[in-house]
Amino acid sequence: MGKKNYSAANAYLREAKKLASGASKDLDWTLFQANYLTGDYYIASSMLNSAFAQGKTVGDLKALIVDPRFSDMGKRSEFKKFFPIISGTTTAKMYAR
Repeated sequence: MGKKNYSAANAYLREAKKLASGASKDLDWTLFQANYLTGDYYIASSMLNSAFAQGKTVGDLKALIVDPRFSDMGKRSEFKKFFPIISGTTTAKMYAR
């Protein structure tokens, strides 16, 4: 991710998720970012939902969307359920489907 090679990071992180013995909010959070940056918004939305279900917070998301790479997130239909969080109209925690 640090080298801005998001496709390679995504592949590496997916392999790590396969091999992991348990769930990890940080791994899912990073997978959300990698998938978002590679344009796989459906998977990104799923990983964001999972990260929230495991303990990521509204503050984490609000801190992320100031990054220009994520600034259009509020306009994407895949993130519709997160719009209230992005716009600041709720602090509700998201849960897994």
